[in-house]
Amino acid sequence: EGFEGILDQEMPDRLPEETAPPSRDILKRVLELSTGEGRTIPVPLLEAAFQEIDSDYSGSITATELEEALRDCGLDPSPQAMDKIFAEIDKDNSGKVDILEFVDFFKITEELYEFEVKMANRAAFFHGACQFGFCFNTIVLALIVTMLSRTTDTESAGYELLSQGFQILLVSFIILFACVIGSPLVRLTLGPSIEAWVDIIIFFLREKKRKYKAKKEQAAKAKAEAEDLERKAAAIEAGLPPSLP
Repeated sequence: EGFEGILDQEMPDRLPEETAPPSRDILKRVLELSTGEGRTIPVPLLEAAFQEIDSDYSGSITATELEEALRDCGLDPSPQAMDKIFAEIDKDNSGKVDILEFVDFFKITEELYEFEVKMANRAAFFHGACQFGFCFNTIVLALIVTMLSRTTDTESAGYELLSQGFQILLVSFIILFACVIGSPLVRLTLGPSIEAWVDIIIFFLREKKRKYKAKKEQAAKAKAEAEDLERKAAAIEAGLPPSLP
């Protein structure tokens, strides 16, 4: 009768659906602001995004939680990219990111972005001024060369003045040529290699810092263990239990 009662119970129409991925609307908004021009991310929005990523409510974010949150936002970062991003946020190399580190990372990113915009504007102005100076210098230099070639009296004051002007303009021409043509050419040919070497150096310095910190912590732990053993040995010699000082 018991089995019949179980069989007579109505079966559910369908099995429960799989749990939908958590909503990441706040984090998506933060990522949109972080990649836009003139971006300013409010601190409360960053704090809300942190709480959204902190799925276990531990007060800190692990690399796994951050990776899952980014994937829920439609991103697919590689393991190397995740390691680099997490290392940038985790300033104390604790393996976890607290809310202060999370907020500071995005605020520093904003400041760096504003600084890069200012530097880009200055570089554009400088490059434009150099281009104008290069064109003007070339035209004036060509005129002076033409006048020198047509001057027959090489002992006249006018010829000496033109010769001095030619020398000055030639030096400025070389400098402007290096700025307008030489420098972009070097960046175009050697730029990727230089950036790669910079990344390698930064990675090497970070690894060296991490190993130094780990070695320092290991030495401190070994020192504490040695002091504990000495304390226990002294207690045994004094006839006291090792757990007592």
